[in-house]
This record gives sequence, C-alpha cells and structure tokens, in this order.
Amino acid sequence: MATPGHEDNQGMCLYIVLYDYDPELLGRKKELRDEHRTFMHRLNSLGTVLSSGRTAAGDERGSLTIMLARDVEEAQRILKDDPYAQAGIVKSMTVREWSPVVGTFADC
Repeated sequence: MATPGHEDNQGMCLYIVLYDYDPELLGRKKELRDEHRTFMHRLNSLGTVLSSGRTAAGDERGSLTIMLARDVEEAQRILKDDPYAQAGIVKSMTVREWSPVVGTFADC
C-alpha cells in the first residue's frame, strides 16, 4: 500500500494518533462531521490512514487513527488539515510511533 510521494513506502512507519476533543466545541462536530469523514476517507484511499474512529461508543471526546508517515512531524502536518483540527475541535493531538508484532498491522 503506497502513499503518494512514498511509492515504495521505504522509511514509512505506523503511527497511532489520539485526538482529544475540546468539550466546549463538541457541538461543532456534527456540523463538520461530513467534511471530517470526507477528509479521512480521502487519506484512507491514498493509503495514508489505515483506520480511524471514536475511542469508545458514545464517547464524543476522542478518537484514534492508525496511519503511515515518515515521522511524527509528517503525521501532524497531514492531520492539521482535518476540518476538526482547523475548527479547534481537536484540543490535543498525540502522535506515537507504533510497532505491532501480531495481527493485521504487523505486516505494514
């Protein structure tokens, strides 16, 4: 699964990204949900975002994304264009390199 500009995926690493949402701006999520999902679907079609979703059913305060990038800074640069991030709904973003050894993503 190649990402644009990284056709061979050499030097690509898996990252998990945790969004914490600003509780005072949760009302804006519904207004921007379609744009946010379009953004994430586009990244998924490019092979950059492998999976993304809420951290728990009914929990409107966070999400988790699994993605490919060269480094933490690249992951952050990509996600800064997320409509939720641009609207300030994302209170904080934690990006960590992830090295799975078992399961679906172990072969990435």
